[in-house]
Amino acid sequence: MDLWTLIGILAALCVTIQWIPQVWHALRSRRLEDVNWGLLCVGLIGALLWVAYGLHLQDAIIVTTNVLVGLFLLLLIGMKRSFGR
Repeated sequence: MDLWTLIGILAALCVTIQWIPQVWHALRSRRLEDVNWGLLCVGLIGALLWVAYGLHLQDAIIVTTNVLVGLFLLLLIGMKRSFGR
């Protein structure tokens, strides 16, 4: 594994795990009033575009990272809709 692949993997891990504390907090508190819809929606669109780009490049790191980020964002969107009622 070369240095740039390692840097890509570490970056992918950081981008993915950054959502875990927010998801965990949302699950425990059942409150997402302070999480902005714009952040969630633009983030999801960005993740989907990254997946498309990763598929085009046939880059498993890009695809896997952004599928996971997209799933975290979909989970947060679902919780925000559900808990907001």
